[in-house]
Formats: sequence, structure tokens, C-alpha cells
Amino acid sequence: MKNIHIKKKYIIISIVICIILILIASILYMGIIHFNNPSREEYPVVGVDVSKYQGAIDWNQLIEQDISFAYIKATEGSSHVDEYYDANFNNALKTGIRVGAYHFFSFESSGKKQAENYCKNVSITEGMLPPVIDVEYYGDKKCVDDIDVDIVRKNLREMVDILEEEYGLKPVLYVTKNSYDTIVNGYFDDCDLWYRSVYSKVPKEVNWTFWQYSNRTVLNGYEGEERYIDVNVFNGTREEFEELGSGTNVHDLNGSSEETKEIESLWSKESASESSVKLESKLVDGEIELIIPQYNGSSDQRVEYLIDGEKKCDFNFIFPEQITEIETCDYNFDGNVDIVFVGYNHGKKDFWLYRGCVREYEEDTCYFVNDDDIESYVEKELSDDYSAENIINALTNGLVNGEISSYSDAYKAIVAFNQIENESLDLKYSLVYIDEDDIPELLVDDTGYWISVYSFSNSIVTEPMEYCAYGVGGCVNYEYVPYKNSLRYFGHDMETYGHTLMTIENNKLVTTYSEDCYYEEETVNYNNYTDEQLSPEELKNKVEEYNSCAFEELYGEYTEEEIIEQLQ
Repeated sequence: MKNIHIKKKYIIISIVICIILILIASILYMGIIHFNNPSREEYPVVGVDVSKYQGAIDWNQLIEQDISFAYIKATEGSSHVDEYYDANFNNALKTGIRVGAYHFFSFESSGKKQAENYCKNVSITEGMLPPVIDVEYYGDKKCVDDIDVDIVRKNLREMVDILEEEYGLKPVLYVTKNSYDTIVNGYFDDCDLWYRSVYSKVPKEVNWTFWQYSNRTVLNGYEGEERYIDVNVFNGTREEFEELGSGTNVHDLNGSSEETKEIESLWSKESASESSVKLESKLVDGEIELIIPQYNGSSDQRVEYLIDGEKKCDFNFIFPEQITEIETCDYNFDGNVDIVFVGYNHGKKDFWLYRGCVREYEEDTCYFVNDDDIESYVEKELSDDYSAENIINALTNGLVNGEISSYSDAYKAIVAFNQIENESLDLKYSLVYIDEDDIPELLVDDTGYWISVYSFSNSIVTEPMEYCAYGVGGCVNYEYVPYKNSLRYFGHDMETYGHTLMTIENNKLVTTYSEDCYYEEETVNYNNYTDEQLSPEELKNKVEEYNSCAFEELYGEYTEEEIIEQLQ
């Protein structure tokens, strides 16, 4: 009996201990108490760092809770911009606290591209805090074994140097214990550190400037999906904090650099007005004009693209210090105008590629996108020997779309470009006869994922089928009738199945008719996408006539070497 009482006693004690531990864990998790609570006398300057996860922020309410500074997430990798950045940065500035912007560093993008993304979106502001680069493991990059640490350090150094030159301040590196120990320590001693340690104090051997001591603080003034907010302290007095960043190179607050080259330029950040540049292309019936605005530091500025004075589109641009060359070309041989910019940025010669695209289902419309991946290839090929001519030749084998003498020359250049653009893929190629002439089309096939088709006529190459994917709408395969300009694909989803019929018009793939049927029913539905006025019976007969043709599957059969041999 005594043993039973002892056992009950231990059970009760164990239950009480478990309850206490659960309560403590809950209190810690909910941010009611914290492992760290730095002395306000020792560290009087307190700040927060925020991103889209805090949602809309009432900055006036937030700073009333003893907040002296804020770091706002601006960018990530080579292209991502935090959707709340502009609102957060501008509204925080209005409160009078000191504000800075941070970038989440990608282990998979070059330092240059990431720096350009940051510089394009973070305007130079008087009194701004130094730029921050957030270096921490993420996703499937959980430790140093998951990265090439030498390349990561090289890219990080490149970004540090570019940001320092652009903003006149050495960037601060945000680190965790893991990223500090394996990437940063001993290699970036010239940079101040922002050290994350939410369960203990920063190790004594670490010389830190900012300390993120809590990631589970609850404050008033934000309404995002994240209940908690990161809180940090500055390692110094208020006077020392005010001196931080006092050397900001504001470039006279207009973004121009002292290292802009003293050579003739088409545009520069110091230009007193917008610049108009006239260009020509064999692919356009008219005069091309680019209007580059006078630089004002805003991330909303865009370059306008006009033909014979009519605006066709505008596009985001990475405004460098200076532009010395602009040329048109078609480096990916899709029949659309691409633009090559050459100039200077951060005191070095540089270039930027903008790929022209046509909006699907919209006539006479276009847009331009910055082609990061192809830029990286050119950088490796040319080192720093950048001129518009050299860049274009590196991508086109010297061919000018609109002046190509034979389809074999054109298709060899297209194969070479596809191998550049899709170097990690096992592409297959075929020559097929889709339209009525005796010149074959070139089929490019990433088996099971997508196909593209190029066509050649009158010295011009076009790409009427561009990355046509499998799986979209349950697409199983693409087929064609040789020499008839008739194509179709079979698709199915959870409810219906059927064929979609297509043709190529004005170098674009156009849907003409389709048929679909529900699995549970025998009735076939026919759809007409043309301007023809057809009765239901006429439409049915038309579709059945098309489907009765001898269709053959479109697929790539030959390797790069085999198709090049066929084109000799």
C-alpha cells in the first residue's frame, strides 16, 4: 500500500512538472517572456525589422513603444521585391526614426544581380542606415555542405563592394550562428555584424553592431499574418547611433557617381533631361525610339518604347550611372526586337539585355524583360570586353534576323542559343514540315515538358510555337499534318477530354476550333474561335474533317550534334 502511495505521489509530481513546463514553453512561445532581455541602460537604442509578414503597419503607434530605428525588407535574390517595402520605408521615415533597408541573400544568384535588384529598388535617402545583407541558410540550403561556400563568399563580396560604392557605406551583414561560423567569420571582418541570438547573449568573441535578441515580441501597430515582430538593440550610445551612417554617399541625392566615365554617353544619371534614342531593326516596319527619363532615384521610373512616334510599351530598367551604347537585335531568334544596353555602373563597364516579347492573344502589343540568365552567360564568354557588337555576336553567331541567307544557318544558330539558354536540359530536335512550303520548321523538345517550333521565310526566323507546355489543360501531345499548316493537341482533365485545333497565322499560333466531351456523356461539344459564321452542323463537319487528316506527332528525335549534322 505504501508503494502505491509513493507511486501516486511521483505521478502527481510528474504531472505538475509537465504542466509547469508546458506553461513555461507556452509563455515563451507567445512572447510573454523572453530568454533575452537586454538592459535599456546598457543598450538604449532599440529597433525592429519587418517584412510583408507584419502586413500594414501603423508606424506612429509602433514607435511609441520605445522604437528608435527600423530595418525594412526590400529585396531578395536577383528579382524579388517585398510588396510592403515602399509603404513601410516611406511611412517609417515620416515618423522621424532612422530607417534602413535589408536584402535577403540568395546562394544561387550572382552578387552583381542581387546588388542591382537592391539598388534599383532602394533609393538613396539622407540619413539612411547602412544597407544590410541577410546571410542565413534557407530551404534546402540548410548547412555549408549544401552550398559551394567559395562561390557564395565571392558573390557576397561582390554585392558588398557594389553596395558600398553605390551608397557610400559599408553594408552590415545579418548572420545566424551557423552562417557566421561557416560563411562570414574571417572573410568579412570589414563589415559590421547584425547577430541573431534569441536564446542567449551574443558570444563574447563576436564584435557585433546590432543584436537581434527576440523573434517573438508582440507589439501594437501591425496587422499581418505574423503575430510576432523581431526586436534588436544597437551596441552603443544614442550619440554613437546617430553617427552610424553619417558618411552616406548621397551622390548629391541624385544617384550620380564620381567614377562616371568622361566619354560620350547617350544617357547618364546626371542628365538634365530625358534622352531620346533612335534605333532601327529589320523586324520592325518603322523607326524605333527609346525615351529614357531623367533620373530621379525612384524605383517606378520606366523606359518608353515607341515605333514611328506611337508608344508600344514601357518597361522597368536597371538605371546605371551611364549608357554609352544601345543596339537592337534578336538574339533568341523569336522574331521580336531585343535591346542591348552598354554603359558604366559602379565605376565599371557593364551591359544589360532586354528580351522583347509579344503578349499572347493581343495584337500589336509587346513588353521587355531583363534577361539575367543570358547576361550571366555573356559575362563568362566575354569577361569584360563589352560592346554591343561583341555581345550580339556571342549570342547569334553573327547572324542578323532579317538578313539570314538560309534556314540551315538560322537553325544552327537557334540550336546553339537553345543549348545556352537550357544548358541543364537534355533537348532533342527535329526538322518538320508544318506549313505549305518546302522549308522545314525546327522543333525543339524538352521531352515531356514543352516544345518550341521555329519557322524561316524571307530571311527572317520566327517562333510561332514558344514553350508550348505539356500538362497545361491536361495536354498529352502535339500533332500536325505535314504541309497543311494544321495542328492540334489532345487534352483532358478530371471532367472532359478532346482535341484543340490550331494553325499558324502571322507567325503566331492561333486556336481555330475545339471539341470536348464529358466522360459520363456521349454528346460532343464543338467550339468555334474563328470569325467564320458556322451553323452547329457546319462546325461539326469542319472539326470532323480536320480530325480525319493524317496527323503525326510533334516530338524531338535528334541530339544537338545529330541535328547540326543534318543542317550542314
